[in-house]
Amino acid sequence: HEQAMALVDMPQLLTLGAVENFVANTDAAFDKGTNYWYYDWALFPEGRQPRLYLGWDLDTTMQRKQVDRPVLGEGACHLRVGLVVEDEFFQAQYLTAYADLLNGPLALSETIPLLDALEPIVAPHVDADPYQTMGGAAGEFDRLREFFLVRTAHAQAELGACPDATCQPSENSCTCPADC
Repeated sequence: HEQAMALVDMPQLLTLGAVENFVANTDAAFDKGTNYWYYDWALFPEGRQPRLYLGWDLDTTMQRKQVDRPVLGEGACHLRVGLVVEDEFFQAQYLTAYADLLNGPLALSETIPLLDALEPIVAPHVDADPYQTMGGAAGEFDRLREFFLVRTAHAQAELGACPDATCQPSENSCTCPADC
C-alpha cells in the first residue's frame, strides 16, 4: 500500500480503472491486466514522478451486453483485486473518482451532446468506407447513445448514496464521496 502511493500516481490509476469499468472495457488493465502501457518517470535522471498508466486497445468497449457490469468490476486481475476490492482506502478513492466522472466528463449532459456533435462529422466517412462491417453509422451512434443511457443509469444506481450518510466497508454499493 505505502509503496504504491510512492511509486504510482494512484489517483490517475484509479481514475483509469473507473473509466475502463464505465466503458465496459473487458480487455484492460483492471479487468484482465492487459492492454496498458505505463510511463515510468523513475527511469530518467530528472524523473522522480510516480508512474502513469495508459490504456489502449479499446475494441471490446461499450457493448450492450456489458451495461450491467458491477462498478467494482469482475475480473481477477491483481490491479482490480488488490486496489478496489481488498484495499478500503483505494476503494474509497476509486468510488469517489467514479462518482466524480459520472458527475463531470462522463455525465449524460456531456456524452450525449458529444455523440450528437460527432455524428454528422464522422457518419459520412463511416458510411463511405467499403470495408466497414457495422452496418451504418446512424445505427452505431444510436447504439452508443443507448449504451451511455443504460450504463450511466446502472452505475449511478449501484453507486447510490448511503442512507445513513456514512461509509461502511460492508456497504460496497455506496460511495458517499463527501464522507469518505
